[in-house]
Amino acid sequence: MYAILLDTPRDAEVCIRNLHVAAGADVRLLGIDQRLQWRNSGDDLIIHLPAPLADSPAHALRMPLPT
Repeated sequence: MYAILLDTPRDAEVCIRNLHVAAGADVRLLGIDQRLQWRNSGDDLIIHLPAPLADSPAHALRMPLPT
C-alpha cells in the first residue's frame, strides 16, 4: 500500500489516521534505501521521516496492507 504526502512535510513525523500496521512491518519512503522508524498510536500510524527531506511536490510512503 502507498500513501502520498502532498508537498514536503515540515515536521519530523507524519500521522496517517486510522491506519494500523503489524509489528516489524517494513515502512519506506520511495527513493530512500532504508527502513523508516514508525509506531502505532491508537488507531493511527506515526512515521518518523529522515532528515533532511528534499523539497518536492509529493513524497510516497510504501507499507504493507493494514492488519
